[in-house]
Amino acid sequence: MLVLFTLKESIFTLEVRQSQIQINSYFAVIIYEGKVHWSQWFNSLEVATQQGTSMLKNITLTNKCNTLATKYFEESMYCESMNEPVEAKLYLKKHFFYDRRFTVRCDMGFWVEGGY
Repeated sequence: MLVLFTLKESIFTLEVRQSQIQINSYFAVIIYEGKVHWSQWFNSLEVATQQGTSMLKNITLTNKCNTLATKYFEESMYCESMNEPVEAKLYLKKHFFYDRRFTVRCDMGFWVEGGY
């Protein structure tokens, strides 16, 4: 496979590759920690680049929602341990908001099982 295009966003990398066997065969591949987490075959370089870029942005946004949900949950627990129930409740609301967004985005297919 020849790598024709590379785009790094956050912790993910998109590579658009061309098959060395078939000239009009392209793959959009999203890599995280050296492992392929998403790939799809296309018969057009332009479509592979557009679809791969779109999926990269979607996966990155899903990861951001997961990170924020975790962060706000931890902040809520900290505030509760410091006996600040009002602040804890505000952080918990933010946690539920981002957790719902994460869940919906996973259901839409913008996440790979096993997480990142």
